[in-house]
Amino acid sequence: MASLILSTVAIYSIVLVAGMFGADYGFSPEGIFIIWILMAILINQSVTWKK
Repeated sequence: MASLILSTVAIYSIVLVAGMFGADYGFSPEGIFIIWILMAILINQSVTWKK
């Protein structure tokens, strides 16, 4: 669950920083969903969660 939240923060942070430098990204809802899921998988595989 935490990886889904972190992936949302990561995606919007990247888009926000890119927007500050003049980039204009227009994502479709389907594109955002795919990026969101892939980012969540990447974060989940990269981070060791304490249980």
